[in-house]
Amino acid sequence: MIASITGGLILFTALSGVVFVNFSPELGAKPNIKQTENKVKTSLYKDGKFFNQELTKTSFSLKDTWGFLKKKFSNKAILTPDQPIEVIRLDEGMFSQKSDNLQRITWLGHSTVLIEIDRKTIITDPMFSASPSPVPGMVGKRFAENMPIEIKDLPKVDIVLLSHDHYDHLDRKSIHELDKKTTKFIMPLGVDAHLIKWGIDPNKMEVLDWSQSVKFDNINFTCTPSQHFSGRGLKSCNTLWCSWVIDTPSAKLFFSGDSGYGSHFKKIGEQYGPFDLALMECGQYDESFADIHMMPEQSVQASIDIKTKLMLPIHWGAFALSLHDWNEPIIRAKKQAHSLDLKLTTPRIGESLYLNTPDVPNETWWRN
Repeated sequence: MIASITGGLILFTALSGVVFVNFSPELGAKPNIKQTENKVKTSLYKDGKFFNQELTKTSFSLKDTWGFLKKKFSNKAILTPDQPIEVIRLDEGMFSQKSDNLQRITWLGHSTVLIEIDRKTIITDPMFSASPSPVPGMVGKRFAENMPIEIKDLPKVDIVLLSHDHYDHLDRKSIHELDKKTTKFIMPLGVDAHLIKWGIDPNKMEVLDWSQSVKFDNINFTCTPSQHFSGRGLKSCNTLWCSWVIDTPSAKLFFSGDSGYGSHFKKIGEQYGPFDLALMECGQYDESFADIHMMPEQSVQASIDIKTKLMLPIHWGAFALSLHDWNEPIIRAKKQAHSLDLKLTTPRIGESLYLNTPDVPNETWWRN
């Protein structure tokens, strides 16, 4: 009797998974292979899949998965803060007046950054939901009880800049809410299929391959390589992943997206650098997937490779998506940056920094 009940539960779970994978709107859409293939110019694409420039492990066997789960169950790291992180709440009145020389960068948590520069407003990988998962409860909630600002209180957004389609970077609910106030969505190849399925007007999208650029008024966006992978369902790597060069009249910024450490950083630095600011991935790493997520010391080196004046570590401090202490990324990055004489800024979530002023946030708030 017990065996039959157990078997029934397993079958029910399996069938539920199949239904979810095939019908949940959270998954987005499968890109059209032929259409994607016709658009590929410089990235590596074969048989419906994209590849990194360097040999990279992007799929994991049952043995790998089991090894990670065993490590997770025996893990003694402090994955979440003892109490919710306090964020700095943004007053929507701060957006009412914009001067020509405003260069304000506000980290909203994880890889979501609000960029106000040259009278334009840009937001990267908007993730405003409480959990980066298509299934409630599958991944832990955000460390903070709320975001620094709700989407409805944001100013008009000129550009939503997307790096890839993983759930912690491409959030359906956030995209839907932003659509009402966004002029353009810019993304790498294939990601547009998700947005189209969610009802976003294709005319509001710009879809780029590595090395391609698009200009929005006075700002140039160039799609550059990263070393990662993609996927929201059973198939992976059928959409492109990338980093971004944001070249404005008054400053040049780099947004890393997600990436393992590789030679592409030096190439980006040589071709597009130097940069005034690097929004650099720093967190959610593990030795078992070191090819696709950098260790903090590598994040610092990548910032040096691209020739940036200032590094802002992102992709940490919001969710526990790996097995390290929640504040380990910033502790290790700060130590390494000091050792290599790289200027680092450590704003609280919701705290702004101004590129045209010498002083930047540098408080060790994660120890308070």
